[in-house]
Amino acid sequence: MKTTNQKQRAFTLLELLIALFIIAIIISLSVIVYDVTWAKSHNSKRVSDVVRIQNALELYHKQEGHYPSTITFGEPLIGTSTGRSITYLETIPKNPSPRADGNCPDSEYQYSTSTDAYNNESFLIDFCVSTLTNDLPAGPKCATAQGIVDSTCAAVPMP
Repeated sequence: MKTTNQKQRAFTLLELLIALFIIAIIISLSVIVYDVTWAKSHNSKRVSDVVRIQNALELYHKQEGHYPSTITFGEPLIGTSTGRSITYLETIPKNPSPRADGNCPDSEYQYSTSTDAYNNESFLIDFCVSTLTNDLPAGPKCATAQGIVDSTCAAVPMP
């Protein structure tokens, strides 16, 4: 009868610890990349939403002759001065959640209008991006009929 002396191969504790350490590093890097991508996507959506609102408000102004005095985010933008109801925007976009990322406050977009002494009307939309987005640096922004300004709307002179 022949006896064989075979040892079973197994991982040592050190090999297991090294493998777990490598897996932990990969997971950590994945979470960091995910967070950065998530923030960029929310900020891109914010800028895209505000541009959509700007375009709808300009169409509204052309057709109705004035900007709406108020808008409700999450509701449609509808005009009626032509004698029939016209929908300029099916749903006015809300600020995506979570709204308080980076140095941005936890608030909805803020809309206001103003008329100067010459009866020139304008609108302002306050919003914020937490990272560099579409060539806009992080921080508060103000959307106007002329474009997006890198400051709060309180600092933007009305016409």
